[in-house]
Formats: sequence, structure tokens, C-alpha cells
Amino acid sequence: ALPEEKLGWRPVPGVRSMAEVIVHTANGNRLLLAMAAKGLKGEPLKKVIADDAAREKQAFTKAQLREDLQGSFAEVRAYLKAAR
Repeated sequence: ALPEEKLGWRPVPGVRSMAEVIVHTANGNRLLLAMAAKGLKGEPLKKVIADDAAREKQAFTKAQLREDLQGSFAEVRAYLKAAR
């Protein structure tokens, strides 16, 4: 429901834009999966976190954001289903 022209909106200066929040959420889903499924920790974990932070600053279209977020939730569902 968020118009594409509002993806850059920030509630106040210095906080994540709407697009950055969406990317942050998708990144977080995948990061938690990597920690749970692969035991990611230490320096590899720090690298993923740094890469994710840089990824938040990239430009994405609304369609790309939707696909990324939906894909991250699909990965979580698949992991949880397999863990039953």
C-alpha cells in the first residue's frame, strides 16, 4: 500500500527510510536463519552484518523490495517447516 514515491520518507532525519526498514527486515530474517541453521558467529557474522548495513543504503524499486521481503519470509517458513 506504500506508494513508491514514499519509499525514501524518514520520520525524522538520521533514521531509516521506509525502504531501508523493509530491507533491514528482510536482512534480519535471513541473518537469524544463518545464525540458527549454520551457526554463523564471530567474524563471519560481523561481515554479514556490515554487508547488510551497506545493502540497506542501495536503491531498490517497490517491486524489488516486495520480492525481497516476501522471499525472506518464505525462507523462514521453509526453515520452520523443515524443523518440525
